Amino acid sequence: MRQLVPGGDGWLELGTGTGHFAQALGIPLGVDPSQPALSLARSRGIRVLEGRAEALQLESNSQDGVLMVVTLCFVQDPLQSLREAARVLHQGGSLVLGLVPADSPWGQEYQEKARTGHAFYSFARFYGIQHVLDLAKQAGFQLSRAMSCLLEGPRDQVDPYAAPFPGTVDGAGFVAMEFKPAQEPSAGPPDHSVGRGGAASPGQEPPGKGT
Repeated sequence: MRQLVPGGDGWLELGTGTGHFAQALGIPLGVDPSQPALSLARSRGIRVLEGRAEALQLESNSQDGVLMVVTLCFVQDPLQSLREAARVLHQGGSLVLGLVPADSPWGQEYQEKARTGHAFYSFARFYGIQHVLDLAKQAGFQLSRAMSCLLEGPRDQVDPYAAPFPGTVDGAGFVAMEFKPAQEPSAGPPDHSVGRGGAASPGQEPPGKGT
């Protein structure tokens, strides 16, 4: 996430929860509907606003960046949430979405937990990468770049120091995508994918799993 999120004044996290990511990434402002979670975020030095992503109490064109980490799967209206992010961003600003793809081993694991009544995941709706790209386009964004990690499965040993791979890697358990407000006329987002059998960036070996 650090490669996509410079943080600093002008950045906002939607669905900030307890402020874990905002604190780690230097994001000063967080929005969340949960008062108990916001109390913890406030104790971490985050300036907090109680509210929902679909109806932000912020001025238009007021933010340099918006971060949403596994937030889209919990909001009631993902498209309206993205439209609100577009509204509050400066024209040159960035939206960074972090998600667990629905068709990844981790996404399937969490969906199975949801089906069995898990207290947390039963409220989530997981989306595939293409679905999120389509929603972002409808909201006025185009993809700028992406990073993928967590290529291990839920029952594998996870390497916490593994470097992320550029692009949207098939099977990755976590994908972070940076979007920019679309320019007119739109030429469509660039292809940053690393599909099965695809190649990574020059000088970097493609991942051993999911490609």
